[in-house]
Amino acid sequence: MRRLRKGHRRRKNTRGINNSARTAYNRGVEKLLVSDAGEGSARIAYVYNCLSSALPASSPRPKLFVGQTRSALFAEEGLFGGETLLYLRDVLAETVAIGCKYGYFSARLPLENLTLRERKIFLCALIAADLPADKKYIRMRLGAGMPCALDGFFAFRLRELRRKWDKILSCVPPDFSRGEMERFMRYVVDGNTGRAYLCGDKVYDGAYRLCRRGCLVGAEGDFAAEAEILFCCAAEVHVCSPVSDCAADFLRRYYGAHTVFHDGEGERRGREKGKNFFRKTVDNPRRRCYNKDT
Repeated sequence: MRRLRKGHRRRKNTRGINNSARTAYNRGVEKLLVSDAGEGSARIAYVYNCLSSALPASSPRPKLFVGQTRSALFAEEGLFGGETLLYLRDVLAETVAIGCKYGYFSARLPLENLTLRERKIFLCALIAADLPADKKYIRMRLGAGMPCALDGFFAFRLRELRRKWDKILSCVPPDFSRGEMERFMRYVVDGNTGRAYLCGDKVYDGAYRLCRRGCLVGAEGDFAAEAEILFCCAAEVHVCSPVSDCAADFLRRYYGAHTVFHDGEGERRGREKGKNFFRKTVDNPRRRCYNKDT
């Protein structure tokens, strides 16, 4: 602070300006955190929901802006550091590895021999097959630079990863059939190591965390639970409540004996019911709903 000359008096602040550093109105300046093109608003909304649920109740919340040409997420400067910043990078890597990859594959794989639902399931399975490796690579490419424009990052910093994706796409023939899809799904499920818990229309991962990644691929209704199960990289699906016909058909066709039913009789009995469920649905395709007598 500048010293006053002898005989001079300090001027009184009569303009109503708050010069105190402790109570300054602009102490928490909001800065751009991450943005995406207009069609990527679901991806930005996913990042917003993940961060909002992870922050302590006393912390200021990030702000979401959704426009016609661009969506953005703003947060106070200094809010994200340490473990929170690591979590943010993990969420961004997951957003790109699922949301951007789904859009990239969907635009290049017509899969005319499959129904719309089968096509969506196959695309999610393709994503899930390399999800851990893709997330690790994307997290490394993110580095420490913030803010991040997801569309620019995807276009300019993931060229090597897109070349790998193009090789995968070249292995899928134009006349890809339903039988080939079912063989691929069995291959993916046999190579998985995780768990998924299906409770009604909600899916929890092996750590009992609610899964919400289906919004990155526009999953709704019964397909939302199916997409979440695939993104869990589940080798087993534990069914904790009655399931719909659509979900039962999905479990029968792609998981079969990897399904475990829980109705209070223990896991061993649940595994036996899963095997019986698979046999009964093969013999009688109309019997697809789970109940306690199955």
